[in-house]
Amino acid sequence: MTPRRTALRALAVALLSGLGGCGRKPVQCRPVAPGATVLALGDSLTHGTGAPPESSYPAVLARLSGWAVVNAGVP
Repeated sequence: MTPRRTALRALAVALLSGLGGCGRKPVQCRPVAPGATVLALGDSLTHGTGAPPESSYPAVLARLSGWAVVNAGVP
């Protein structure tokens, strides 16, 4: 069996094994309430390295969502 065929077979098995969760009852999610505190984890993109603080991802998320977003990004 060629390496390409082996890789395709492995990909097919991986994709088909993910179908085991199909048919289960979907998870019910509730929206985050306005004013809730949300923790933003991440790297330098979340931290906002090189950008003004008001342009960081958590600051923009807070402005758009109405949440109190804590920036826990690590540069």
